Amino acid sequence: MNDIEFALRVSPQVGELYREAKRSRDAFPKHALIQTRALASLCCDLLGAPLSPSWPSGLDDKIGDLARRRRINLNTRDLLHRLRRWGNAAAHPEVSLLDDDRFAALGCEALADALVLLGIVFRELHQGAAIPAYEVVEEQPDQLREICYRALIEGSAPDQHQVAMHLVDDIADRLERARGKQGSVADTVSAQLEIDVLRERAFSLLGHASAAGYAPANYEYGLALIEGARGRDQVPAGVHHIALACRDGYIDALVWCGHAALYGEHGYEVDHDLARSYLERAAADDHPTALTLLSRMYRLGQGVDKDPAAAFAMTLRAAQAGFPVAQFEAAQALLAGGAVPVDEAAAVAWLKQAGDAGLAEAQLALARLIRCGQIDGAALDVERLLLAALPKLNEARLELAEVLAGSDDFTRMTQAAYLYQECYATALQDGDQLLMSRCRAEPPALVKRLERIRADLSDADFKELLMVRFMFDRGGHPYPDRLARARLFFETTIALSKAKGTDRREEARLTDLLASGMRSGPAHPAQLVPFGAVSRIAPPQVGRNDLCPCGSGVKFKRCCA
Repeated sequence: MNDIEFALRVSPQVGELYREAKRSRDAFPKHALIQTRALASLCCDLLGAPLSPSWPSGLDDKIGDLARRRRINLNTRDLLHRLRRWGNAAAHPEVSLLDDDRFAALGCEALADALVLLGIVFRELHQGAAIPAYEVVEEQPDQLREICYRALIEGSAPDQHQVAMHLVDDIADRLERARGKQGSVADTVSAQLEIDVLRERAFSLLGHASAAGYAPANYEYGLALIEGARGRDQVPAGVHHIALACRDGYIDALVWCGHAALYGEHGYEVDHDLARSYLERAAADDHPTALTLLSRMYRLGQGVDKDPAAAFAMTLRAAQAGFPVAQFEAAQALLAGGAVPVDEAAAVAWLKQAGDAGLAEAQLALARLIRCGQIDGAALDVERLLLAALPKLNEARLELAEVLAGSDDFTRMTQAAYLYQECYATALQDGDQLLMSRCRAEPPALVKRLERIRADLSDADFKELLMVRFMFDRGGHPYPDRLARARLFFETTIALSKAKGTDRREEARLTDLLASGMRSGPAHPAQLVPFGAVSRIAPPQVGRNDLCPCGSGVKFKRCCA
């Protein structure tokens, strides 16, 4: 007996779910995780449904009911919750923040856990009988080819949907790789044509699966029509397809219809009762958007009495389901108090979970708590957290600059200066006035500290100081365009090397431009190449009505004075 035959002996439905998860594990790990979550739910039904006339529909509630009745022990409860959380993450990858490599690893772990669960259920259903001997068959067929065959030749609606979603992921990957990539016009047109062909294939497959009445395909096909895949006159047809998926209980369609009824969109009248009924059904299966919308309804009193505690309960449920944004929101609520008592320990625990999942907001919050001494942590922990958050949060860039600027180490100080400049440029682009103000107010003190130590620097460090200093105006405020300043810096050094010994006035002007206003303090002894001992040449005094030496073309009094 092999593992699939054993799963079929537990129950035919369980066996089919296990088979589907196993054959999807390598090529479609997210699909495998969703199937193992469904398997966990079905196993709960086998263990508990006959005992309860009001058996719940959501997996979380099923697990809780079994635990309260002591039908499962703590290890089984934790195993079920793992399969639940991993399936949630796979069903909503945009919220769970996991990458493909992590999904692939979880797919293998979930299959192993599923086998353990099947053994537990088998013994329970057969009054403690020994688990029959079986071997795990590790056949590795070309899963993608097999699924494509079933989709195209056998007309399998689930496989047509799966292949279509694979094509959608492929399109997203191609667009991501093409972003920012320079190529010829012919290459760009060719790539776009390939994407258009893939998009049309995906749409056609979804149409076939939708015509067969497969609810997930009805939902995706409806979304494509609403987004204009066949023109605006087909939008009502798209709404109809999603309504069909909603009728069949497809969770994403329930949320879509709940949102439409909540806000009166896509031909729906505002109907809070209808919205709540849809959203509660989806929330029973931990859908993050459903939980978020229900939380908002209770917080604002939309169709219900205002109930901050119930709103927090929804947020907490989403956090427990493994969604990092909800974990962060739960932590914020527990730190602020009001709707719930302040619980700093629980808040920090949620922040750590969200931070470990890669949520930048949680990483920044943890770093701030450590910096202000509210929780234990070392300086290295702060820097690690801020570095992790920095690619997504400009505020983390500023905070890391502040941390590094507090050091007396030259390298860390220059890193801080670069971070200030980058933060300022990003804030300017984002229109973040508060961050822009802080990025202008804080660097001047750091710039002065760097200027004071210039005589003690090695030749290499002094060259670095000149480059760093060039990113700030004479007042120590950052320029917004680092690339433009770097280009001007190197153009100026080349011009200075040509002017040396031939034009003393031009040499002095270029030297002053490179020195970026460093007039005080002892001269630096280094002989710099190609621009010589810049700091040893006394810069000329600039009149208020003279052109600014920074090269802007504006009078000094209106630029760097």
